[in-house]
Amino acid sequence: MRNHGVSQFGWKSVTEQQAQAAANEGKLAVVMWKTPARDTGHVAVVRPGSLTDKGAAIGQAGRHNFN
Repeated sequence: MRNHGVSQFGWKSVTEQQAQAAANEGKLAVVMWKTPARDTGHVAVVRPGSLTDKGAAIGQAGRHNFN
C-alpha cells in the first residue's frame, strides 16, 4: 500500500478515529497490521460501529471469532 496505493489508487493513511468515522459514513476503510518479527500481517475492513479501547470495529473471519 505504501509503495503503490497512494500514487496509483489514491489510498491514504488515517488515524483509527478517521477510519471509523469514514466507515460510519458508508465509505470503505481498511486496517492493516504488519507483524514486527515476520514479513506477514493482517488486513481487515472497518465496519460501521464504535471505536473502543480495542480499536476500530472490523469485519473479519479468522481462527478466533466473536461479537
